[in-house]
Amino acid sequence: MVRRSKMIVKTNTAGEKDAVIFESANTPEELLNKCSLFGRMTLKPGCRVGYHQHVGDIESYYIISGKGIYTCEGVKTEVGDGDMAYCRNGEFHDLICTGEENLVVMTLIVLDK
Repeated sequence: MVRRSKMIVKTNTAGEKDAVIFESANTPEELLNKCSLFGRMTLKPGCRVGYHQHVGDIESYYIISGKGIYTCEGVKTEVGDGDMAYCRNGEFHDLICTGEENLVVMTLIVLDK
């Protein structure tokens, strides 16, 4: 099956005022209710996801293009094309676009039951 992704623009993510563009690739049902999100996320320069905690799930980011700072449990790491970031169940994390171009990321949230 082939279809267009569903685009969602979220504002005030995790208490932040910035807009994050999500393009959902699959529904949770298509992911057999084992994942709550799989898709592409785009952050414009200066935009951030916001520092938040994962409870009952884990999240992976794969950086497609752009530059940013990924913070997990207070540790800041520069990220760019080809980098992978991972947040475990119970941990806090954040991502901000620090480059002059959009930060484009594939994101996957897997339920940890």
